[in-house]
Amino acid sequence: MAMPEYSERFFRSGTLRIHVRDWGDPALPPLVIVHGLRDHSHSFDELARGLIDRFHVLALDLRGHGDSETTPYYHFGHFVLDLHNLIRALRLQRPVIVGHSMGGEIVATYGGCFPEGPSSLV
Repeated sequence: MAMPEYSERFFRSGTLRIHVRDWGDPALPPLVIVHGLRDHSHSFDELARGLIDRFHVLALDLRGHGDSETTPYYHFGHFVLDLHNLIRALRLQRPVIVGHSMGGEIVATYGGCFPEGPSSLV
């Protein structure tokens, strides 16, 4: 039986259970992907496959998206908090962080709030 390409992981961001797809070898440098509005982590399956030879790829489902829990009350800042809590929960050291569309704004805001956190932003 073939091994799955990725594992499903969850962490807490406040009271919510947030989902992340975990691709590749944890010994490699971490790379976190943040999707845009009305999107989810599966959108980056092909990108993850292309990067797992060089990175430990983590594709986040923001609150209210994909396999993460939702709440009727949240603001843009909560998405930044979800990213921050992912990095803390998994103890990622200076990850590369990639954002697409609204995810790009989340990543840029995170980098401004925590400039010592990421090694680079895309």
